[in-house]
Order: sequence, then C-alpha cells, then structure tokens
Amino acid sequence: SVLIYPNPLSEVLSIKSDTKIESVEIFDMTGKSVLKINSNFDIIPVNALKQGIYLVNITTAEGQITKKVSVVR
Repeated sequence: SVLIYPNPLSEVLSIKSDTKIESVEIFDMTGKSVLKINSNFDIIPVNALKQGIYLVNITTAEGQITKKVSVVR
C-alpha cells in the first residue's frame, strides 16, 4: 500500500510505501509530465508547481499506482 500526504499540499509531498519505490512522476490534468523523481522519495518538493489538481504516478516493484492530489497556494 502507498500513502501520499498531505492532500491538499503546498510545499512538499510525502510518500510512504510498504514496497520499494522505483520512481515518482507528477502529471498535470492535460497529461503533461511536470516532475519526475528517481530518488529521495520520502519528501518531494512541489513548491514549483502551480495551484491545481495533479496525478501522481508511483512505480514500485509490484507495479504502478496513480493518486490524485491538490496543490494549494
């Protein structure tokens, strides 16, 4: 299981997972990739993202999980 918090978020996105995270990619609602992380998955800075809704695609050893988050300013 994967836990993303806080939601809504403003400065950082925190991710906790029972399995090893391989990558995290954040997409805006048009499907454009706006951030890709390949290491240091515990706390991801998102202060460069504009306010809005985003999809967070998390790839683990067991597969992919997509979660929706809101960025507020």
